[in-house]
Amino acid sequence: MPDQPQHTPGPWRASIYCIWGGINGDTYVAGTQTAIGANAQEANARLIAAAPELLEALEAVVACWNHHDVGKAYVEDLARAAIAKAKGETNHAD
Repeated sequence: MPDQPQHTPGPWRASIYCIWGGINGDTYVAGTQTAIGANAQEANARLIAAAPELLEALEAVVACWNHHDVGKAYVEDLARAAIAKAKGETNHAD
């Protein structure tokens, strides 16, 4: 059984320049620096918000390669979804 994470549970979402997470999605996780410009600030917020999915995808990759207990398609789907979220290429309702 995987170790329990020490971070705020995901999924996380970027809302302008803040990142929110937790069970109800109302826990402040982080904010981004305002001095870097709005585009970079929003991109940083998206990348931070994708952290739980990126972690899950990497854990699945390791499990797949080391233990073969998850399928390649599942791992690829997780990885592609996490990458898309980090790049702001997905349309989330949150």
